[in-house]
Amino acid sequence: MEQDLTSKVQLDGSAIRRIREEQKLTQYYIAKVVGVTIDTVSRWENNRYPSVRRENALLLSEALGVPVESILLKARPVSAPRLTLKIYFIFAVVTLLLTLGLLFILRQSADVTYQLSVQRLLPPHTSLATKLPVTVSIDLVGAVEGMVLREDFSKGFKLVEATPPPSSLDNEFGSARWILRDLSESVRINYLLEPDLEFKIDDSLVFQGELIVKSKGENRSSAVLGETSIPINIYHWADANRDLVIDDSEALDASVLAMAMKNLDIDWALIEDIWDAGGYRLDSSSNKFIAARNKNRP
Repeated sequence: MEQDLTSKVQLDGSAIRRIREEQKLTQYYIAKVVGVTIDTVSRWENNRYPSVRRENALLLSEALGVPVESILLKARPVSAPRLTLKIYFIFAVVTLLLTLGLLFILRQSADVTYQLSVQRLLPPHTSLATKLPVTVSIDLVGAVEGMVLREDFSKGFKLVEATPPPSSLDNEFGSARWILRDLSESVRINYLLEPDLEFKIDDSLVFQGELIVKSKGENRSSAVLGETSIPINIYHWADANRDLVIDDSEALDASVLAMAMKNLDIDWALIEDIWDAGGYRLDSSSNKFIAARNKNRP
């Protein structure tokens, strides 16, 4: 019998996270394969979106390479309780309080005609030998009159490329702003930061961001979520586990990012050379990464 792909199923978040980590897959990869945001994958794993369409559950199971049943909650039969008059009374009072609370919330948010989340996506680390790719993902449901996104980063680093280009850029103090008008769908802002060689290994690159949204003549402010600090070390940003190798999984993640940033120069040729060579090293004299096989690997 043909399955109804629009029906709802219950996800087992802990099972999803365990299987993804066993398969050494990133949330970024799962999000791309399934066609959702990284925030959605995170919510699935934390049981914040436990109920999803069967179609999405099937796509998720295919991305994880497991049967769909292994990521669903097992049904548990329960016996129907016998409700007494006292329980009915308590239920009625709770229902009334919840209804009043909901009406209060709806009244407070009557002017909000959109849903919004904004998150900064960063590699786990960076170095002084390559530009750092940064993505700010703005997920929007509804329509707004406009937005202003502000991104602040450590003074000394310089924003050298971005899509779309910033409306205002102050590389002296590490700040960029984008004005976005008449939006009715999600948008991604990608940019590259050039390192400041005055920084040292084990220093940190720090971020802070704010999104101001105009809707129905009112401005509302939201902080940019996600990582706010990453370490500076001797490893390429695509080498997630810092073993001086860009393996197949890391190369795949980098290629997905390269496609998303196709108008920016993230030096994909170097990443491909390192992946093909089986390793790399940092040449201290030129401050550049050199593709070279890691002697400790077969």
